[in-house]
Amino acid sequence: IVRENDDVLEAIESTSARELALIDAALERIEQGVFGLCTRCAGEIDARRLQIVPYASHCRECAPGD
Repeated sequence: IVRENDDVLEAIESTSARELALIDAALERIEQGVFGLCTRCAGEIDARRLQIVPYASHCRECAPGD
């Protein structure tokens, strides 16, 4: 059980670190004046997408896995 708890904590830590990195990247895009533009195609990211995922860096068409 202790090992399982360690695995869960490591997964939470990894997810949190990744999300913080995405937030930092979004803040950098705000500073650069390109927030809301897709980093792949430079098209506008839909406002609804940004409401759901405020640190989104790709439009729906360019999002990985879509």
